[in-house]
Amino acid sequence: MENKRIGVRLRGRALLVDAVAIVLLWFGSSLLTQELSMRNAGGTLQSGKRYVGLWFLLIVTPPLIALAYAACDVFFAATPGKWMLKLRIADATGRRATRGQLVGRFTVKFAWLIALAGWLAYFAVHVALTNGRGLGAVLRANVFVLPFVGLLALAAGVGGLWTFKPPRQALHDRIARTAVFRREDVTASSFEPILAAPVQSAGPMKKGGIKGVS
Repeated sequence: MENKRIGVRLRGRALLVDAVAIVLLWFGSSLLTQELSMRNAGGTLQSGKRYVGLWFLLIVTPPLIALAYAACDVFFAATPGKWMLKLRIADATGRRATRGQLVGRFTVKFAWLIALAGWLAYFAVHVALTNGRGLGAVLRANVFVLPFVGLLALAAGVGGLWTFKPPRQALHDRIARTAVFRREDVTASSFEPILAAPVQSAGPMKKGGIKGVS
């Protein structure tokens, strides 16, 4: 099945579709959340316990939307971009990936986004609960936090370039023992992602494994 794994070209197209969709969702959610926050706060961004929710929504909503979008990899074994190009995440052998594999792949791939969302959530709650006191110390912590997030993002990006050549697995795929295939090449297994399109079994079992699997 290694020769049926999808390389960087199709994966790049799917990533482009996903990136455009995430940017549009991010931009729209930011505008909407800011408008609601300003309206409920009387035209100014206030601090204090009663505004915890507003600050949290304003700062944390965009990365949370990106995470929710990316989580399609876990629940559907494909983001909308992959789905449009008829691609699917599967076990490296071509069988459907298990839920554990999909969760592990997601965690490694988007560790930087998870860390960023967590840090922004802390920042938002801190500002609201302390009326901005001690904000200098929080901002100084960015000297350590942001480079850490950047390193995680860099690792994910460089790891994605491993799909240029065989075995056509990004870093997160190698760790989770997964790969990306065309939807029709994925064979049946015990775990069926939500909304997964039905596929036919690859055929009777042979001594060496699934028919057609190398």
